Amino acid sequence: MSKKEVIRKALLLIITSISGVFLYVQKLVGLAKIQQLVAESGVWGPVILIFLIVLTHIFAPIQGSPFVILGFALFGKWTIIYLSLATAISSFTNFWIARKFGRDLVVRLVGKGAMSKVDHIAAHEGVKVLIVMRFFQGYISDFISYAAGFTSIKFPVYYLISLIVPIPWTVIMFIFFDWLPQQQIFGWMLALGAVFFVIPPIYYYLKHRFTKKHIEHV
Repeated sequence: MSKKEVIRKALLLIITSISGVFLYVQKLVGLAKIQQLVAESGVWGPVILIFLIVLTHIFAPIQGSPFVILGFALFGKWTIIYLSLATAISSFTNFWIARKFGRDLVVRLVGKGAMSKVDHIAAHEGVKVLIVMRFFQGYISDFISYAAGFTSIKFPVYYLISLIVPIPWTVIMFIFFDWLPQQQIFGWMLALGAVFFVIPPIYYYLKHRFTKKHIEHV
């Protein structure tokens, strides 16, 4: 066995072990205790929050929404910045996990059911599609980043798009956050997220229909 293969298997073991330990701790300790840990961590609270959100991006079965809600409750609009930092980190890690370790490890991290979403995105993802998805789904990093790792897109291009394209909405949300009544914040965020979530599938559909009609008329 080559040195490269040994390193690959060692990293595979480490990543899957971290996934298993985190899921076990979450079930053993409970989500409420983890949230309490963040709340009582003082200046380290944002660091722990970013770390937890990154883990939910890497290990897709772990829900990130409870930590996001906690972040808004504790840190207000600064959670938007923390989400951006977490997404920048997981966009890097997920891409290279997919590119270096391949399908077998990604299936373990996202689950067999979710793997179909990754495959679907990978089948359609190009630079234009990536720009659309990053613009409208900037914080949904897990599936998009894994899928990009399976394509031929160059990492500098992918990462530059992933960092720059979400900036306008990040700035807009940060500026206008204080304008919304606090009791309506989560409702507005959910509504906005729902709208952005459905736009890329509509884009896929229209692009597919246009391409199909163009081919038929050639």
